[in-house]
Amino acid sequence: MTDFAFLHFGGAGTVDHATGPRLTLRVPAKQTEPPRYGRSAMGYGSRIPSSWMVQLHGRWRRVYVACWGNAGTAYVGKAGAWLCTVDIDTA
Repeated sequence: MTDFAFLHFGGAGTVDHATGPRLTLRVPAKQTEPPRYGRSAMGYGSRIPSSWMVQLHGRWRRVYVACWGNAGTAYVGKAGAWLCTVDIDTA
C-alpha cells in the first residue's frame, strides 16, 4: 500500500484569477524514522521535524510542523518561508 500526500501551493494572499487561488499536487509520501533534532521540551515550535517525507521534483523532502497551540500545520520549506502546506493521505 502506497501513501500519498497533497501539497497545497499558494493561498488567499496569492490569488491569480487566471489560474485560481491554489495549486494542489498529489505526490508519493513515506514514513521514516523520526529525526532526533529540532524538538523542544514543550513540544512547540515553528520547525518541528515529522516522521513523514514527500517526493517533490524527484527529491524526498522532510515534512515539518509549525505548532504554537492545540493544532499544527504541516509544511515543506523553511520556517517563515513555506514552500507548501501538506496533507498526508494514508487511506
